[in-house]
This record gives sequence, C-alpha cells and structure tokens, in this order.
Amino acid sequence: MHDLNFFSPYIEVKKTSRKKQFYGIISVISVLIVIGSIFAVNEMQIRNLEKELKMIQHNLQSEKIAEQIKDIEEQKRKLTLMKTYYDALYEVNEKIGYINVINKDLLTSITEQIPPSITFQLMAFSWEELQVQGEADSRIAIAELEHNFKNIKAFRQVHVVNISKSTEGSNHYEFTLKCRLKGEKE
Repeated sequence: MHDLNFFSPYIEVKKTSRKKQFYGIISVISVLIVIGSIFAVNEMQIRNLEKELKMIQHNLQSEKIAEQIKDIEEQKRKLTLMKTYYDALYEVNEKIGYINVINKDLLTSITEQIPPSITFQLMAFSWEELQVQGEADSRIAIAELEHNFKNIKAFRQVHVVNISKSTEGSNHYEFTLKCRLKGEKE
C-alpha cells in the first residue's frame, strides 16, 4: 500500500536546475573577463605613457633644446642688464632736470642779490644744491644775503649752516650758506 503523507506540500525539495548553475558560471566568468580586460587596458596605457615619458626626456636632453635654454638664459641676463641701465638713465634724467635750472639767469640773479659788504670765497654747485662760503662785515649782512636768496625762485630752501668770527679782534665773519635748488619740474 501506498503511504499518504499529508505534510508533503510543506516540505521543500531542493532541486538545483542545470540552467541556474550554467547562468551562475557564465556570470562569474563574465565578471572575471571584464576585470581582466580592464587590467590589461590599464597596463597597456601605463606602458604607452612610460614610452612617451622616455621620448620627452630624450627630447629635453637634445642639443637643440639645450641651445634654446641657453638663449633664454642669455635673454634673461640681457633683460636684467637693460633694467639696470634704465634705472641709471632715469636717475641721470632726473639730475639733468636740475642742471637746466643752473643757467645764466640764475647766476645773474645771485650776483644782483649780494650785499656790498659780502665777498664770496667759494661757490660750489651740485645736482641739487648751491653752497656758498664767504666773508661779511656783519651778521646783518649775512642775514640780508639769506633773505635775498630766499626771494630767488630757483631755490627751494635757503639756510645759513654756520657763522664764525674770522680772527680774534677783527670784525669780519665767515659763513657757509646752503641753497637747495628746485628741479625743472617744480
């Protein structure tokens, strides 16, 4: 007789189908092929980049590139030299502006402003100033000279540096007067 099993619908039978196994194996193989191909492509790209790097390094070491680098260095050196010359010429140009102030008219106006009791021993011009050393009969004559020089438009600043008696017992005074010149642009 045949046994009846009332619980048979509740018991699971684990049957693996051949199709499911085949699909599983195919998917694993596909994943391995994809990973392998990605690795191979990356390896080829790395080798190509290494070859390009070697070619670039070889080109940089060539004589033509070395000559170009030397030319660039020479041009840099010339540029710094020209900048130095430019700065020097700019300074000379500024000083020439002061030279243009020293002319016949200035010398005429200086001689017109000298009081009769003053004699000049030294009159020296530089780029920016006039220095006068002289002798006067009195301090008042020196003050008058300073005042007169302040009225000359070519001077920016006028001041007496020192006054001293020339010798003991004499009534003469030695003095030094400095006058700062205005530039041509002032």
